[in-house]
Amino acid sequence: MSSTFYKKRTILERKQGPMQESIVFPAGSREDFMGVHRQPHSLYEDHAVRLAGISTLPAGYSVQRRHAEDHLLLFALAPGLQVEGPRTASLKLGDLLIAPKGSTYRYRTISPCKILWFHLMSDPHWNHLLQHAVRIRKALYTEEIKMLALGHLAESDRHQVDRHFFCEGYESLLVAYWERELRTNQSADEFKKMQQLHSLWAKVKEDPNRDWTTETLSQLSGFSESTLHRLTLS
Repeated sequence: MSSTFYKKRTILERKQGPMQESIVFPAGSREDFMGVHRQPHSLYEDHAVRLAGISTLPAGYSVQRRHAEDHLLLFALAPGLQVEGPRTASLKLGDLLIAPKGSTYRYRTISPCKILWFHLMSDPHWNHLLQHAVRIRKALYTEEIKMLALGHLAESDRHQVDRHFFCEGYESLLVAYWERELRTNQSADEFKKMQQLHSLWAKVKEDPNRDWTTETLSQLSGFSESTLHRLTLS
């Protein structure tokens, strides 16, 4: 793991072709970078990951990109981030900002905030999943992705000879979760209902001899009887 802690306000600017980028780091900003391994056939190399990390940020941090060179996935681990574009929106805990390559956007912290972010390079593996405009939605797998990222950071810092095997395992699962997150068409509410339903059927399988009534199933699941009927038929 590599970290950067900014003791004073710092502005980084970069321009390459049509791409323009400006980042303002207030004093007290910290970025912990996940090691993106570049040896041949590494998982990150094969899946076109340029950069990834977790940032702990005070108010006043801002990023502005025009014609971004990478796809961006940004998970809000705490509230406090505001995205400005055609409309202004604040990210809540668990929200996901998706900004495809070539898009123009700006976001800034209006209060102390923590974010988990991944820059994915232009690649057929991602391009077909990231064809739409900048958008914000509730992420379905924030906790799983956060735990994998933290595990990767911790393993990278252990300096043991076999750490790359463990890091590759974390990377493999991260890639799988990104794909699942981007492929799913379910809303967060639909996803939550499906989880409740799977939990209910697990209880039924544990006690198949019980006299299961619709009323009992409704009480255990938290669904009304009509909602339970609709979900089991869908």
